[in-house]
Amino acid sequence: MFILTESDHRMKKRSIKRTLCIGLAASFVLGITACGTETDDEPRIVVVSEQEKTQFQAATVVRADLSLTKSVSCTLKSQQETGVFTGISGRQITKILVSKGDQVKTGDLLLMLGEESLEGDIEELEYMIERNRILLSYTDENDLYQREDLEDRIYIDSLRLEELKSKLLVSRVYAPADGVITWIRSGILNNTVKENEQVMTVTDEENSIFIVKKDNYSSKLSKDEPVKMHVNIGKAAGDYELIPIMTEKWGDELYYELSPEYADADMPMGTTGYITVVIDERKGALKLPLNAIHTAGDKAFCYVPGENGIRSVRWIETGLEGDDGVEIVSGLSEGEVVLK
Repeated sequence: MFILTESDHRMKKRSIKRTLCIGLAASFVLGITACGTETDDEPRIVVVSEQEKTQFQAATVVRADLSLTKSVSCTLKSQQETGVFTGISGRQITKILVSKGDQVKTGDLLLMLGEESLEGDIEELEYMIERNRILLSYTDENDLYQREDLEDRIYIDSLRLEELKSKLLVSRVYAPADGVITWIRSGILNNTVKENEQVMTVTDEENSIFIVKKDNYSSKLSKDEPVKMHVNIGKAAGDYELIPIMTEKWGDELYYELSPEYADADMPMGTTGYITVVIDERKGALKLPLNAIHTAGDKAFCYVPGENGIRSVRWIETGLEGDDGVEIVSGLSEGEVVLK
């Protein structure tokens, strides 16, 4: 309802000539045109009614397969992971020589504790010992003073060499196995470590499998059927097929491996994918979109077209609420149109 008012301080009676033109167009267009000659300033009120037609979206009852699915996560893990531990406490990690994701071989140096010059000192002592041994072999047997001096040097340097090697043994941490560095404890550089503290993990990526933690949904997975897996993010994003393995060991965990056709996939350790599990399904069910169905208490209903464009309520019985619709058990027939 539109109300247009005008007022003036002067109240005079004069002759008035007005023409009001109103035009309606499309579903709702309102135009008002006032034209004429005004001969007084008395207050006036013009009242115009507005009409609006409600618009509905429609949905058709169709017959189709309906299913309810859930996603189950699975993670690529190694069957063989080896921890890297520090040997002694009270030492400060002064250098880390690897990063997460690096490939290492057994015996590769991973980090240093304490002095960084030990290898150089050991190498220098080994050189001096060998040099003095060669000099000793060329020294005349009658030159006792020179021979004793060389023998003393060799002896002292050998003792020092053993001391440095023992020190090096506890000041260096080496890779215990072949594999990839998949974990490094954060904040360890320049900090003092505890005795036998785990600082890294080496993972054998050649011996990896996908592991699913058993729950109410994963219990629907079959030991005899491959499954589809989707990876959402990362360089391995995409769709894959997994084959169940080691089914005799299935319990709290379920085990899968990539189908041979995906053997060349670049799949980093720790990659997480999702398996779609069918929880329930109906074949050839009557189906409507969820937003076409309403509830009142524990009863379901929908709106259907009525006479004169007025919608009316139709009580219905629903069944499975699936991923893309709701099963209609009774109250509607295939092909009927409902309003959303």
